[in-house]
Formats: sequence, structure tokens, C-alpha cells
Amino acid sequence: MSASTLSMFRVKAGQIPLSRCGDNPRRENQREPKLFVGSLSAAVSKEFFEENQISHVLSIIWNISVNLPEDHHAHHLIVKCKDHPTANILEVLPDCINFIKTAIGEHGSVLVHCASGVSRSVTVCVAFMMIESNFTVGDALRSVRSARKFANPNLGFKKQLELLEKCNGDITEAEKMYSMLNYDIMEDTAQQREKANDIHARVDEVEIRIASESHESKAQATSQELLSLQDQLHSSLSLQSIDTVAKIILKSALTKAERLLESIQCDGI
Repeated sequence: MSASTLSMFRVKAGQIPLSRCGDNPRRENQREPKLFVGSLSAAVSKEFFEENQISHVLSIIWNISVNLPEDHHAHHLIVKCKDHPTANILEVLPDCINFIKTAIGEHGSVLVHCASGVSRSVTVCVAFMMIESNFTVGDALRSVRSARKFANPNLGFKKQLELLEKCNGDITEAEKMYSMLNYDIMEDTAQQREKANDIHARVDEVEIRIASESHESKAQATSQELLSLQDQLHSSLSLQSIDTVAKIILKSALTKAERLLESIQCDGI
């Protein structure tokens, strides 16, 4: 991991734009409501609390302690949920959404956090935006990522968010659908990683051929194959529900395919 990547990851929390969330007008002397998504480090930081006037904290955790700064005077709700693809986050959403909605309605500054600020807290914030402002999963996730670059719900949570979207933000209906869903998340994860490894291997094979390519016609065929693989990679990466590890493998393959295409062009073939 590069130094710049580490620096971004160490950011305690980011503020999510609330331009479309909620319809409670702000009076002249009331402060602007704020929604932050982040990691445990934000929840224990006195500096973060004071700088952002945090009034509400939602902790979505499992087997870790949250010691808010002394004299914080913030409303605090702890919700138990594992960050695992098989965990049912839909069942804790009502309490989470109501807490955030109340905080925003009171023009407070609310921090939603989990351990790393990547999966659970992001899922809850995405769901809040979907329910309160009719965002799609994709639009809500992009908005959250504008505040938290590493926002990436696990594959199981993404599937549940998709169900929530299908049910027009009705958590009860989404949970009913989820309970009846004959879906093996672990098998899906394994299949995605296998397919990602397969396409990466195909790009690797092309790289070996390019090293020994001598005829223009063969190089042209190789270029067409790379373009086809590039299209497949873009298609795979555009899927809404994609496993994190599979995504890393696919991005690596895409980077290599783009580099190989550039090398062919630079050679004047």
C-alpha cells in the first residue's frame, strides 16, 4: 500500500453531502445538519468531536469497545452487527435509520462509524440515503465515496441493498425477500474470484505471446484479443455486487491489459 493510500485510509471520517436528504427546513439560528461516516478512530477522537460539534454517534460494531471522548455529551447508539457477507444488516437498519433521521431532524452532527469505516457504516449510510431521499444504490454509494474513498460494503451487504432498492426502501419487505432468497453468498464469492483469476491468467498468457511476437498479423490478432479482454474486464467491474478481492484482481488485469495495448501501439504495430 502506497504512502498516499495509507494517508487517505487514516482519515477518521468524511462528511456526506446532505443536499437531498431530509426536508426539515433550517431556521435562521439553527446549525446545518451534518452526516459523517468513518472509523472507530473518529468515535474516540476528542479533536474530531470538537472540530465537527458531534451531537450523535451511531456505532455499528461487534466485539469492540467504543469509548467516546470524555465530556462529549453526544447521544450514542450501539448496534451489534458483524462485518461478514452472511450477516443480516437489514434487521438492524430500522434502529439505525431512525437514529440518523432524528439527529438530522434536530440539526445535529451525526457520526456513523464501524471499525474501519468501509463496510457496515457505509451500508447504513447508503440505506439512509436510499430510504430518505430515493437514491439508487449506485448514486448513494457514489455520494458516500465522495466522503469516504474506501467505502465498499461486503458482497452480502451489497445484495441486501439491492433488495432494499427493489422494495423501494421498504426494509420489512426487503428482509422478507432476503429470508426467502435461496442464495449462497460464499459460493458466489468463490465463483467471482475464480472468474477474476481466470481472466487475469488470460491476460498473462497474452503478455507472454507479445514477448515472442514477430509477425504483424499475429500482433494485430493479439491486439484484438486484448481489446476483447478489456471489454470483459470493464463489464465485470461495472457489476453492482462485486467481491472486494475479485475487484482487486480484475483491476490488476485491466491495468496490465491497458499497458500491453499501449506497448503494442508504441512499437508501431
